[in-house]
Amino acid sequence: MLASVAHSLDMELYFGSGAHDVEGNKGGNETAESKGQRERFYTEARDILETLGSLGHPSSTHRLMEIYETLVSFDARGVFLAVHRLVVAGVRGGYQHESIGADQIVKFVGRYLADHRHFFRDDEQSRAALRELLDVFVKAGWPSARRLTHRLEEVFR
Repeated sequence: MLASVAHSLDMELYFGSGAHDVEGNKGGNETAESKGQRERFYTEARDILETLGSLGHPSSTHRLMEIYETLVSFDARGVFLAVHRLVVAGVRGGYQHESIGADQIVKFVGRYLADHRHFFRDDEQSRAALRELLDVFVKAGWPSARRLTHRLEEVFR
């Protein structure tokens, strides 16, 4: 029953966040109004996203990851730490064993290593979250996560 409610809520949040529109608009033609609405959504729904993410349901974890991926530009450090908490909670539901989860996290972390490496170099909390996030998928046996750990030296160049 709880999983069904969580699924309904994460779908409502996904479409309400504008994430579907952002994913469908890879060309980058987002209007300032749309971007402002998504930023407001992030500000107002942050606690709901955190609460839903703490349940650890794999399908909700995946959907919330899709939402968070579209919110990075509003609060890159905060989104990364929220994703860390989301994935740690998702371990209870087995998210780390889902291939789509591993692919999603590897892509997400790769984006951060490319665009936000200063967080990991300059902030111990972000660095610890990065290690734990990758460790979840390395321990689950995902080669893509293991390969990504070899790129961590880039952070300190």
